[in-house]
Amino acid sequence: MGLVTPGGAEYSAAPTAGEQAQSFGLGVATGAGLSLLAAALGHLLLGWQWTEAESRPASVLWLSLVHLGWVIALEELAFRGPLFGWMEKRWGTGMAEVGTSLAFAAYAMATGWSVGAALTGPLVGGWILAKLRSGSGTVWCPLGAHLAWSWIQDNGPVWAVLLLGRA
Repeated sequence: MGLVTPGGAEYSAAPTAGEQAQSFGLGVATGAGLSLLAAALGHLLLGWQWTEAESRPASVLWLSLVHLGWVIALEELAFRGPLFGWMEKRWGTGMAEVGTSLAFAAYAMATGWSVGAALTGPLVGGWILAKLRSGSGTVWCPLGAHLAWSWIQDNGPVWAVLLLGRA
């Protein structure tokens, strides 16, 4: 629900800090759940195994989170921030979701991902993040989801040892 100005343009009230935190938390829960589900299905259906378990101190896990946080924040601000908003105003929500997903996959290829990997990872992941952006109305939800997904995936051997006792 937004405010309608005399000129007819609709403006949404900025989300409060509590709403932003709630959106971020929903994103973290969504990203963590999807990441763990993907790992479990990969293990059960495709026989995925982590080949080595790493013993990392908590400080390394936190450093990983901080490093990922900056990179992911920049990606989310770039793709689900003003670009998404501009595309949504110009062509509608569906085209913004598709367009930013394609742009995210192109970015992945430009940074070294193979075409096949970019079309299965960043394209699909970008679409999920775009759906979270359009559903929540803020960039906080996809930012939380992207951060949780990547942190769990990047530290998979550690999580396997912590949760299962083995990789």
